Amino acid sequence: MSEEIHGADGGDVDDETLRSAVDVGRFVRLAGDDPKGLVRMMDEYVAETRRMAGTWPNLLQAGEEGEVSEQLHMCKGGAAIFGFLRLIKMIGRLEKNPSLASGGCDAQAFERELALVELAVAALAGGWLL
Repeated sequence: MSEEIHGADGGDVDDETLRSAVDVGRFVRLAGDDPKGLVRMMDEYVAETRRMAGTWPNLLQAGEEGEVSEQLHMCKGGAAIFGFLRLIKMIGRLEKNPSLASGGCDAQAFERELALVELAVAALAGGWLL
């Protein structure tokens, strides 16, 4: 993860917070004999989610709430597959938020959750949380 882009180096994030972002047991089960492959897939998910989230303000402005809702649902499904616990909850709240079209989505909070997922995945890949 790039500190310059995301503004986080992980120095102020403790193990408990990292564990709240990713289901460690699920990571171990999914990784099997290929933890590097799983980390690569998780990184691809985060990059794609970040890309989609960047389009939401324009989509909402254009009246495309249905498209944003569909993308949120896809993002939640991916988060569930990987066990990104806090992200699942956040996306679930966004899906239920009737003010989504009127700015109910805090882009900075969403980005912080994605950055936390990246830190947690890096910690898992490095063996720090196992």
